[in-house]
Amino acid sequence: MPAQTQTTGRAFYGENDQYPPLRRQLLNADSTPIDLGITPNVAIVRIYIAPIAWDYFFYKPSPARIVDGALCIVEDQAVPASLGYVQWEPGAGDLSPPGNYLFNYKVFWGGSALPQTIPPDTYETLVIKSPAGG
Repeated sequence: MPAQTQTTGRAFYGENDQYPPLRRQLLNADSTPIDLGITPNVAIVRIYIAPIAWDYFFYKPSPARIVDGALCIVEDQAVPASLGYVQWEPGAGDLSPPGNYLFNYKVFWGGSALPQTIPPDTYETLVIKSPAGG
């Protein structure tokens, strides 16, 4: 099964799945790819996933994250890092419990402590489904 390759949109997994990797293209506000391989500022990218919490008519991430800064792989083999593709490989227990989640990325330029949030103006959604009958 191939990685989930859409640049935006909802990602779906079964509870406790560890495959396929979640693959996304990180984009600037003007929809151009973020160059993650700019030397000497090669980027470190981390993903953050939290349950959806409702606040009146708006959704927001819950303060309790299920994934808190897991390292992503910056693709530079099949596609150049200048195209902004990253992938995250779920580990054991990362995708539990079932439910609806929000996620985003932080890019740390040159390994510094100065992060850039992607996407800066919204969240992407992830759905974890429980097994059939359970």
